[in-house]
Amino acid sequence: MNHDTEIRPARRLSDHTDNDLAETLKLTEAAYKRHLNRHTHENI
Repeated sequence: MNHDTEIRPARRLSDHTDNDLAETLKLTEAAYKRHLNRHTHENI
């Protein structure tokens, strides 16, 4: 049985998903910081 052909595409897909997730986290973090800043300024 040749498991390599089954595993490799999955790993490649997983790497791609990790990159997308990292980008999404960066965008979410930036949005969250803007959200916090807005509320901080309102409270002051």
